[in-house]
Amino acid sequence: MKRMEVAALYVSWHAYLAAAICQSGCAGIDINAQSIGVIERDGWRLYLQSLRAKPTNHSDMEQVMNDSNPTMSVTEAIATRRSVRSYAPGRLDREMINALLAAAIHAPTAIHEEPWAFVIVQGRPLLKHLSEIVRMPSTDERELVQAEESRQAQEKFKNPDFNIFYDAETLILICAKSAGVFVAADCWLAAENLMLAACAMGLGTCVIGSAVSGLNTRHVKASLDIAEETLVVVPIIVGALRAPSVISTASNRAKPLILSWQGSQE
Repeated sequence: MKRMEVAALYVSWHAYLAAAICQSGCAGIDINAQSIGVIERDGWRLYLQSLRAKPTNHSDMEQVMNDSNPTMSVTEAIATRRSVRSYAPGRLDREMINALLAAAIHAPTAIHEEPWAFVIVQGRPLLKHLSEIVRMPSTDERELVQAEESRQAQEKFKNPDFNIFYDAETLILICAKSAGVFVAADCWLAAENLMLAACAMGLGTCVIGSAVSGLNTRHVKASLDIAEETLVVVPIIVGALRAPSVISTASNRAKPLILSWQGSQE
């Protein structure tokens, strides 16, 4: 298999582990919606099956899930991923969320610290209520919003009906359970893994950075059973797209700015 595939990992002994891995160089294993391959590695027998989001009873979600590509390569997921702000009704099931979390924890981590912990919040009424509590930025953040965001964005935050979680029904908080120089970086790496895996499953995601300050207040942490010393680093909404048309075209990116290139080039 030449392409790097996002896949679910199943361990043959009694514990079930849903994990997403980047797998390359496994000759003779074809990953698609119908086939399952087996890899022998380091004494483990690993059953490799492509990830695909399971539809729910909601017809909108079923259509979106049916349109997903279970064999999307990593480079395709990177190019396809967008910040989605319009979601179909229906929450993700536990199996799908576990697969996303398993993708997250396979991110690089400094000195194998694995500082991350996760909080799952589901249900539109609960997230709407949480939005009303956390959507107003702190004074410092308000100044930053006023300096960098458009007037239209500022007006959204002033609108009492605005839902900072865009009516999504699943919110995943990636938290840091300990302090450290590279803890935040590790959590953001985990976030990227999660979002790429979600994209490969046909799901949309969006980081809600404006909610970070409110989510880290003492009373909100207490309501979500988050320990006071734990820091919410990355809030990500995730769900099925309301319609394929909500996917925006890729924004133009500047070419990589290379400050220096040392050594000879062959």
